Amino acid sequence: MNTNFMQKAKHFLLFVGLIIFLGSCNQVKQTPIACTKIGCIDGIALNLSSSLPNTAVVEIIYDGQTNTLSCAQGNCINQTVFISNITPKTFTVRISNNGSILSESVHRPTYKNTQPNGPDCPPICKQVEVSINL
Repeated sequence: MNTNFMQKAKHFLLFVGLIIFLGSCNQVKQTPIACTKIGCIDGIALNLSSSLPNTAVVEIIYDGQTNTLSCAQGNCINQTVFISNITPKTFTVRISNNGSILSESVHRPTYKNTQPNGPDCPPICKQVEVSINL
């Protein structure tokens, strides 16, 4: 057989083998991620102390807005109250009773990213927990 023909055939087969090999490199299959559909909400969790009077009012002041919580019937005693859909850079918590301010504190929170469905699954929510004691 012709030596030149054999060399060309050998080069052709090497070339085809290389193409097949390189083509298979991009065929790496990744295991699909199974995500649950647990939801979460951005917000601030306020842990309120047991010493709040039943007539107290808790105000969360942020970005020119105020959320107000009445402590009537003891619903603030040893409770965690979640203020949803807010993530201000700073906010003030003011507690008053019968018109007198009992406590006022300014907070600059560091929000934690929460991913209830795992690190590679949505949603990502920003939350912070703040304890308020009198």
